[in-house]
Amino acid sequence: MGLEHRWHQRKPVQVQAIILHRPLGLLRGKVLNLSVDGALIDTGCITLPPQALVDITFAIGIHGKQRLYQTEALVVHHSDNRLTGNRHGLLFKDFALEDLRSAMRIFIDAAA
Repeated sequence: MGLEHRWHQRKPVQVQAIILHRPLGLLRGKVLNLSVDGALIDTGCITLPPQALVDITFAIGIHGKQRLYQTEALVVHHSDNRLTGNRHGLLFKDFALEDLRSAMRIFIDAAA
């Protein structure tokens, strides 16, 4: 078992996302887990390079209302599996953005 490097606990979600990686363009993905400072995404058959900067856009429901969020993120790890596809760990660069952090805390607390 490896050492856990995350600052905040991640909660499982199933949220559609749009990822912009400038060399590849717009990609569809799915957020599989989420915290106030990062996420695990599934990009299907597309592999993002390590340390790549991407923009991710997704909507989360808080108290019955959908809110759209966009932030820049760094690809910090990748795993490739024939059954599960390409999964990438993202670290949000703008996680200090108070509006996003507050909303995600509410979302994560509601999902618990």
